[in-house]
Amino acid sequence: MKAFRSILLFGVIFFLLSAPAAAADTKIGIVDFQQAMSESEAGKAIQAKVQNTGRDMESKLKALESEILELEKTLKNNSQTKNLSDSKVEEIQRQMGTKATDFKIMQKKFQSEMQELQSRYLEKIQSELFKVVESIGKKDGYLLVIEKTAAIYYPDTIDITAAVVKAYDAQFDGKLD
Repeated sequence: MKAFRSILLFGVIFFLLSAPAAAADTKIGIVDFQQAMSESEAGKAIQAKVQNTGRDMESKLKALESEILELEKTLKNNSQTKNLSDSKVEEIQRQMGTKATDFKIMQKKFQSEMQELQSRYLEKIQSELFKVVESIGKKDGYLLVIEKTAAIYYPDTIDITAAVVKAYDAQFDGKLD
């Protein structure tokens, strides 16, 4: 995909250089989508939501881990004092096994949920940013707007990332869903 972008970019640049009259009034812009995502209000809100969700999930996992450690501590104390019956020890061991399995299942579920959440929000913000870039491109008469990672060199004067962030923030209503 990068090779295709590079070939496409080379072709566009070659075309522009071979037509000096058309190139004289040609506007090209560069956008750093990663920067736009992280600096925009929507991007910051998404990052905060993902972090809060991650903290909630982590606290649930820590609570279950504490339960497992408490059962482990009970067994360890029993091995020193021998004050629990064999059936009680077996019951605690079963509980530990069940909770350990629950922990692993919960951990995998949370990882999957976090990946899905991040992916969903990334797609949403990316789609919205593309629309903003397209709008700016049409309004300001850009022939071409390129993602920063596709450009080898460009002067800072053609970087429109700040304008994209400003326009995106202006339309952001504070709602993520």
